[in-house]
Amino acid sequence: FYDPWGTQYNVIIDANYDNVIDALPYTDFGGITKGPQTGCVAFSVGKDGTLGTNGDKLYKPAGGTPSDDIISWQ
Repeated sequence: FYDPWGTQYNVIIDANYDNVIDALPYTDFGGITKGPQTGCVAFSVGKDGTLGTNGDKLYKPAGGTPSDDIISWQ
């Protein structure tokens, strides 16, 4: 699958069946410390090609502008 800018989506599956995706490169999960509690996630780095906002690994920085990344868990 490809995002609107032609980049492949990244897909991570919960391989150990604990219902937590803890291998994501992002660091902000809305108060959850381990990662999204789900069996599968997908994300794209967006039009700018960088993870988060300017490469900071944050999808939605406090007080800042959200990144253009496409993520499935928020």
